[in-house]
Amino acid sequence: MRRLVHESLLPLPPQELFELHRMPEALSRLSPSWPKLVRVEQRGGFERGTQVLIVLGIGPLRLEWLAEYIEVVGGEKFVDRQVRGPFVEWVHTHSFLPAEGGTRMRDEVAYRLPVGNLGIADALVARPMLRGYFRERHRLLEAWVRALGERRAAG
Repeated sequence: MRRLVHESLLPLPPQELFELHRMPEALSRLSPSWPKLVRVEQRGGFERGTQVLIVLGIGPLRLEWLAEYIEVVGGEKFVDRQVRGPFVEWVHTHSFLPAEGGTRMRDEVAYRLPVGNLGIADALVARPMLRGYFRERHRLLEAWVRALGERRAAG
């Protein structure tokens, strides 16, 4: 399987950042504009076994992605895996690591493409797309955290 890691340092404690990710609107708030998030349906709470249906729009096409939480450790991490979707395999670990000044938010994805072990498909298409996706996702998270801080400061 191929791996991709993206990290950001955020000025919130791990538990608080974890709780942001548990909020019902988190997936919508943290989804980049491409591919367009059309719909999210969560079946159950934020716990092991909960499934989340994500419908993405790519032009006129709709892509359904069904994910399931396979591990949830409060304040530390949660892991989801693709049940059905565009990859042969997809396991995404969201880690909230204590760091000076807040939390090191770490996204690690292990994935396998449907085109087999073609390194060129990963190098030219999948990896650049995923890097951009996670860069944007972390930028959206940083903006959300900044807005929360401003709201708190304003009282």
